[in-house]
Amino acid sequence: MLLGVGLRTSPCQDTIIPQGALEKLQSIVENIRACKKEDITPVDPNAKERVSFTLFQGPPLNVTWDIKKSDSIIKPYYGVIEFVTYSRAWAPDALTQRSKKLSDFVTQANLKPASLKHRYIFEPVHGDMVLSTMTEIGPDSKEITEPRTYRCWQLAAGVKKDS
Repeated sequence: MLLGVGLRTSPCQDTIIPQGALEKLQSIVENIRACKKEDITPVDPNAKERVSFTLFQGPPLNVTWDIKKSDSIIKPYYGVIEFVTYSRAWAPDALTQRSKKLSDFVTQANLKPASLKHRYIFEPVHGDMVLSTMTEIGPDSKEITEPRTYRCWQLAAGVKKDS
């Protein structure tokens, strides 16, 4: 429902949200949804042997978003984007046939993939939506705040790589 030039109500609240903020959040959601799975295999440059498997994380699934009312007069609303990623493993058949340990690892990783729940909070800044908090919750319910792994979905949300 259009309330004025560039203003719109949130689909879930009676809060007036600037059109630019809604469009920015929708754009971030579409960019996160466009992310593919990523290779997250740990690399140790000092290792004597190369890792014989590949770990993948993603793509983001069940990407949802909302604009919520806050109690703040200065920032009367905030945006939330939530989604899940799963980790899976892969190794060449030739290697898994020679190593039962590797075969068991790959099989177990794919039978019960580790899930990671992601929650990104965005605050309004001059009509824009800016990432303020990132949280990941692992399969053990351990909460990680401000992870910096520079995955596609983090970059889509506005995380800048440290120089």
